[in-house]
Amino acid sequence: MLDREAPGLVHLALSSSLQHTRLAALSRPIAGTRKNTLIITLPGSVKAVREILATLFAQDVIDHALELIRGDTGSNRHTKLAESAGRQASSEHDCHQHHHHNAHDHGHQIPKPRSSDPSASGKL
Repeated sequence: MLDREAPGLVHLALSSSLQHTRLAALSRPIAGTRKNTLIITLPGSVKAVREILATLFAQDVIDHALELIRGDTGSNRHTKLAESAGRQASSEHDCHQHHHHNAHDHGHQIPKPRSSDPSASGKL
């Protein structure tokens, strides 16, 4: 059913749920895209749905996923995150009187179809 799976979203949903109940280990979440639609299965419990949605909407995870589905590279969001992290790291390190700068681009590339045929690219 999915064109492209999103295992990171599944991991996020599971890890969030496991913080609330060990029974979450029995769930079978699925996440991914079909064409331009983001699909995420949710548990049957209203409480669990609220917890997972709060996690997915925190820190703009869903917003960023939707941007990527629309074809955006995400570079603007990554630049803002890097700047924010730099400001935070700078203020934390000021008391130690040394700085580490780790700004670099983590922009996303628009997904391209992959072939499972190793001879197609000459690489595994």
